[in-house]
Amino acid sequence: MCKPTTQNLNINLPDKKKNSLLLKTSINTYNLPEMQKWKDIIRILNPAVGKRYLLLIAAMFWGLISIRIYFLFITMTTLSSLNLVIILLAGFVVYIVFFRFIFFKLIQKHVKRIVNKKKKACLFGFFDLRSYGLFLFMVSLGIASMKFHLFGPDFLSILFLKLFLCLSTSAIYFMYYWWRFSYAINKFSVNEPIN
Repeated sequence: MCKPTTQNLNINLPDKKKNSLLLKTSINTYNLPEMQKWKDIIRILNPAVGKRYLLLIAAMFWGLISIRIYFLFITMTTLSSLNLVIILLAGFVVYIVFFRFIFFKLIQKHVKRIVNKKKKACLFGFFDLRSYGLFLFMVSLGIASMKFHLFGPDFLSILFLKLFLCLSTSAIYFMYYWWRFSYAINKFSVNEPIN
């Protein structure tokens, strides 16, 4: 195929319009493979998975974090001066309150958002931007409190038990909605339910 030139256009246009038409023709004709490369790069940088698997990824994410929090709970419990029964009771009571009023609503929000996404979504789309910010803030606060000893081991053992229970229960909920995906669609979809 020959390169388009102003002679090949065989039309009588002013030079400015010929150059504009030449530019449009050359972009449409010769940059398609280059644009395809960019689309491939974007596709690689934005790996897409089915929305059902976003629920599984969310479950694995919450589960792995809960395991890390569990080991922090064990460490703080060994350093704590409180009786283990007191730590377990206090942590369980705080867990019930936090899970019911914060984590459960967060799970419902994310499952609803995931179910109503397009057919495929970004691999990291199980959280929205606000939740990623909140997650980074909580991790930073946890690291700072451990490094600078902002809280004692008594408080941290109860806090980590509560977090472990909330995160592991959240992972179980996400796993449940992944396993029963058609139920999740019927419950959370803003479109027509799927039977």
